[in-house]
Amino acid sequence: MGAIATIGERTTTAPRSIRGTDLRAELATLDDVDVLAERVAELQDVLAVATRRLALLARAAQVAAAERDEELIDLPELARLIQRSRSWIEHHRAAIPGRRQTTRGGKVRWLKREVVQWVRTGAC
Repeated sequence: MGAIATIGERTTTAPRSIRGTDLRAELATLDDVDVLAERVAELQDVLAVATRRLALLARAAQVAAAERDEELIDLPELARLIQRSRSWIEHHRAAIPGRRQTTRGGKVRWLKREVVQWVRTGAC
């Protein structure tokens, strides 16, 4: 059962969460709810941006680790290795294994080990 409080001429039962507090003080803070709601929305936006940036950093870290462990080649070197034109590579990009791109719109490179293995199998 809640505590009994008087609001104006009305007597109501207050919920347990505000027992022992001044009901008028609690109601006065309700004006701040809109301000708090706006602040929470702003913080959610900041969190979303930070999460996206963290994901990009994690992806870049993975690529950096791969670069330390694996040799990455660019498009001209890939063309020389598989003896195909730049145009052919652009049209068959999905079929060539080992493709890496650190960010959207970033430079595309290939893992040399995977490309060499692909060429040896005769799939090229």
